[in-house]
Amino acid sequence: MQSHRILIIHKKNRTMKWLAISPDTHQSSVITIGVKVFVILLFLNVISASGQVSSVKKAKSPWHEHPELFSAPEVTWVDSVGPDYSLFYEGGIWQGKKTKVFAYYSVPEKTSTKIPAMVLVHGGGGKAYQNWAKQWAGYGYAAISMNLYGKDNEGNQVGYLRHIDTDADFNVEETKLFDSWYYQAVAAIIRAVSFLESRSEVNKEKIGIMGISWGGYNTSVTVGVDERLSAAIIVYGCGELYKNSVWTREGHVFSETYKQQLDPANYLPNAKIPIFWLNNNTDHFFPLDSFQSSRKLTKGKNYARIQDNYSHGYETPWKTEDIRRFADAFLLNGDPWPEIRSSGIKKSMICAKVDQKIEKAWMVYTLETDWMHKSVRKEGHEIWVQKEVTTDKSGKAVQSEIPENAVAVYLHMKDSKEREFSTDYFIPKDRK
Repeated sequence: MQSHRILIIHKKNRTMKWLAISPDTHQSSVITIGVKVFVILLFLNVISASGQVSSVKKAKSPWHEHPELFSAPEVTWVDSVGPDYSLFYEGGIWQGKKTKVFAYYSVPEKTSTKIPAMVLVHGGGGKAYQNWAKQWAGYGYAAISMNLYGKDNEGNQVGYLRHIDTDADFNVEETKLFDSWYYQAVAAIIRAVSFLESRSEVNKEKIGIMGISWGGYNTSVTVGVDERLSAAIIVYGCGELYKNSVWTREGHVFSETYKQQLDPANYLPNAKIPIFWLNNNTDHFFPLDSFQSSRKLTKGKNYARIQDNYSHGYETPWKTEDIRRFADAFLLNGDPWPEIRSSGIKKSMICAKVDQKIEKAWMVYTLETDWMHKSVRKEGHEIWVQKEVTTDKSGKAVQSEIPENAVAVYLHMKDSKEREFSTDYFIPKDRK
């Protein structure tokens, strides 16, 4: 029978007593310990309002209220002959019923040791992509790409439903939290991590995740919820959509349930892994202010690439070699990723110092006062202007005079291995 203990402090004679309480028999025993102590209040258990002792802790997130998500799912193989597989695995509970998630899973043709793995999270209107999984298998990873809309790849509904009306998703009622697409999508991602953990060929300590657009959004939640991940690549997606995004500009309603339990900003502070964030500097859906504030919430190493004309979609990130290089740096013993040691504005100069030599650098700035809300180039000129700048003698530091009328500015750099990275964007104090 489990007993619960409360520490009782006697201030006068400076002793403390452990009172061991058995909730069923109401019997107690006392152990007296002589300790020089003043006033300490220590509770090893929480006493509920009813007077009963309870050791129940509040879940870290809605997904932790269903701990089965973090264990190996049931799997039904569609194509069980490798190295390229297809399968259904068990997802979350939707409207009181079990769901199944369709996925493609690929591994390298020859594996002699345990290998790293990647969870590949599609964006809006997407599906499971076998070519994406095969691409990462070609890099030396086990990779899973799943359909987050509750469908198989023939379009048949096999799991939960995705609301057609986006507003219905943002305006989630508390009672519908666990049936919302946001919850179910992340549940399916967590279960994909659990699937990878169950595979004998996978190194459990080297599981990464990559998400594009809405997949980047869902990845932003997952990195703060699932501690089994070791690295992440987030393309376009971010949190704080209720502060600034295409949906706020369109007048969508964001419920308090969404803001407090579903938006990535609630969970990003828990993320301690290295994350590579990529975005277009004029992205229509996930603007730079929400993107940057989301990045700054994390506790782990944080890397950014703000790319001019980095078109929103799948093809561009699929062809971005830096994404593989970043994953290799943290999951496959690749070359160390370049780190920006410091960056900011000093007087009228934008400056940055990097731990590796810079091959090329550009100051990127805009003169448009409403640049945050412009996602297309204006006729006759660009919203953002690039100016090539030089490094100092060490090759590891850059500084450049900020144009007088610039309202936002950042530095974009490339090292000798063609890896590209960016500083935060900055707004000069006199132009805020």
